[in-house]
Amino acid sequence: MPKITPQLLLGGVKSYSMTGHIHEREAAYHLSSLVPNGQVKVGFIPAVAPWFSGIVSTASIPLKEKLTAKNVVSLFEEKYGDETLIRIQKDVVEIKDVESKHGWRVGGFQMSSDGDRVVIVVSVHRSRCLFCNDVFYPSGRTR
Repeated sequence: MPKITPQLLLGGVKSYSMTGHIHEREAAYHLSSLVPNGQVKVGFIPAVAPWFSGIVSTASIPLKEKLTAKNVVSLFEEKYGDETLIRIQKDVVEIKDVESKHGWRVGGFQMSSDGDRVVIVVSVHRSRCLFCNDVFYPSGRTR
């Protein structure tokens, strides 16, 4: 897929890296640490729009066991509640929540009707991605 420019957007929203985005692996790695003996598989499609200062992604995450939205929020708060660069909120995250700020936000926690899939919205300022080499690649590997 060619590099997206403001001219290509023409005032709209455009999805990109619709499969295999590097942050799918990073998100799966970190989310897996929330579930004891768990491995979380994440699929999401990032979208960009004329704001060009952040990324909004909606992730649909299958779960091995049934949970409630409150359970999932509690897992996030337990794992990331003390992190200064991560904000957890009830409402769906918007670009304005992260624009020109360090870190990322997650919110809008909703469960499928049978409780085996959670949908969350994450937004990160484009130039301030939390998942960097020293977090995801502790062995020193590079992307």
